[in-house]
Amino acid sequence: MSKKNNVIFRKFYDKYQEYRSRKISKSSLLTLDTLKAKYLVDLSEKTINEIFVSKSLAKIYNLIIKRNDLSQKYKNRLIGEIRFICDFANKMDYVSSTLIIKTKNVLENVKVTTNLKEKSFYTKDQLKSFINSIEDETDKDMFILFTYLGARLSEFIGLTWDCYDEIEKTIKIKQQIIYLKEGKPILSNQLKTKESYRICKLNDECNSILLKRKEKSSKGFIFPKSISNPNVPLPKTNFRLKLKKYIEKANLPLVTPHSFRHAKATLLMSVCLSMADVKAAARFLGHSVTMMMETYAHEDQKNTDLIFSRLDKIFL
Repeated sequence: MSKKNNVIFRKFYDKYQEYRSRKISKSSLLTLDTLKAKYLVDLSEKTINEIFVSKSLAKIYNLIIKRNDLSQKYKNRLIGEIRFICDFANKMDYVSSTLIIKTKNVLENVKVTTNLKEKSFYTKDQLKSFINSIEDETDKDMFILFTYLGARLSEFIGLTWDCYDEIEKTIKIKQQIIYLKEGKPILSNQLKTKESYRICKLNDECNSILLKRKEKSSKGFIFPKSISNPNVPLPKTNFRLKLKKYIEKANLPLVTPHSFRHAKATLLMSVCLSMADVKAAARFLGHSVTMMMETYAHEDQKNTDLIFSRLDKIFL
């Protein structure tokens, strides 16, 4: 057994985060507070040896799998993160390779089943059903704007009133909420890509929603944790719980917040008639044109028939 096996997991995890931040965006890293919330166990004061034993990790896996408030995609991400942590612990000689092999053998038996109710995104009719299921006025306004913008969740909850231009009827996406190591949310102007910085034109319904909300409070976040504390952003967990509640109420397949972004992109692409349209759609969502074409331009037989029909008219 390694001499480092009695190191407190919190100290080890600081080094792990530093290592992982070189490979992925810092905003994508899971903090210990997040791990505690998702795994339902406090990992920070346990030793490496207590964490990296087969029984402990298998228990954590099962706790994740049994959670009914997490999407399958997010569960897989959490489980994948545990595997990265195991590999890093072995690489840095915090635990023996024998223990890791034994642990992985046990974890291989912990199966993650696919939730058949899950779907990647909603159709236009399903989006309408979802919105119509919401009776609370504030929640309805929030999800109408969220659906319309197709923004990433971290961008949406990071919207402050200085992002809104009521004269031009636009929203500027220029920042996002990220979480520090201690789990504290902060507003960051570092977005995912250079295309992510964008200005979105609002329709009349969304502009009316924002004007109405601005009359109540024009400071801090547009959708804060509470009206009495506008400088605290709405926690992602709160947003997801509300989302799940209304999805169940509307009797729709379970999806993640990011699925609403996919739905918006797919709907936009369905009405694009030219590359200029595609460029406008990509700019609205903060995607590259290549990303829009490769991910959301779904070919079907009707499109193929239409294209060749146009060609026939040219050549005949």
